[in-house]
Amino acid sequence: MTVKMVKTNKIEGKQKQPPKIRYKIKNTFLPTNGIEKIIVQTLNMYRKGEDITNSPLAEWGRNRIKDGGWWYGCEEAKNKEVAIQLRQMKVIALYEDIKANGYNGSEISVFFDKDGSIHTYDGFHRLCIMKYVGLKTLVNVVISHHDPDPARRGDFPLVAVITKMNSGRNLYQPCSDPRVKDFHVWRKDSSERLAYITQHLAGKTVLDIGCSEGYFSRELAKKGYRVTALDSDPRRVAITRYLSIINNLRINCQVGKWEDYLQPETKFDNVIFISVFHHNILSVGVEDAFKLLQRFRGKATRVFFESPVSSDKISWVDKSKKGLYKFTEHQFKTRIEKEMNMKTVVMWHGIRPIYLLKKA
Repeated sequence: MTVKMVKTNKIEGKQKQPPKIRYKIKNTFLPTNGIEKIIVQTLNMYRKGEDITNSPLAEWGRNRIKDGGWWYGCEEAKNKEVAIQLRQMKVIALYEDIKANGYNGSEISVFFDKDGSIHTYDGFHRLCIMKYVGLKTLVNVVISHHDPDPARRGDFPLVAVITKMNSGRNLYQPCSDPRVKDFHVWRKDSSERLAYITQHLAGKTVLDIGCSEGYFSRELAKKGYRVTALDSDPRRVAITRYLSIINNLRINCQVGKWEDYLQPETKFDNVIFISVFHHNILSVGVEDAFKLLQRFRGKATRVFFESPVSSDKISWVDKSKKGLYKFTEHQFKTRIEKEMNMKTVVMWHGIRPIYLLKKA
């Protein structure tokens, strides 16, 4: 992942422009919205040698200008029809250039929303043409600050969201992004946990329950696994989604409670269920939390289950709940095996034990 911030001294009025933030993102990650179908139809007509005077693209341009929209200066031209046809020919010339020479390194302008999703602001024609000719490549992406609507400009506020969510410059899991490289990491054993999990994965699909900032999801996506990242906190999912995009990783990010997400049709080769279960116990009580584990039955080939076996081992828990539950490792293992109808085949002992469970 490349993050570049380039300062500029250009002044508009009395305010300096914000620093340019650039990424290298695959063109296939950038949305093209409804214009893609229009450009595809127009290019198909052009390739067949048909008259494109009234192509879908030309009609789209006419309607956009009629509705008071903007299309590369055509709206300001004295003869708008001539301007529309000239603009269309530029799109055709762009197609011929990309087909012959590939991507030329020009910037694509984007912005991110509060959910961590990327939106194309300018560069739709290039992106549509690249997709049309089957070109997959890293493109130079720059964050746009031009739109008067605040929701349609700017980068995702990574540092601000994490700082507010974690009550300071803290991370639950490691994150290699240079903007948070000096943040304190609460779970310093994450790389060891990842190594253990990676060693015992089976198949290709992974559900990461309680994904937090998405460390496990990203690392496993890098290894080629098809990952679904799930968390009940939309801020954590937004962070995971944003970091996956700027690192060119395909991750299916979902907001929700795991017990609601595990439906009868839900199937995964692997489920990562680490440091989640004790939150269920603290929320709904011991017996109801264990009963919830029955939702895992038949949903996964393997489950990586991490949890403190006693509330006394939860350092941050309120004093009133210190005696809420207390099991030995054997008692805890026996109970989760019974509820999940799975068997523990390997255990890993770190800050908290991780049980690797397989179908019984």
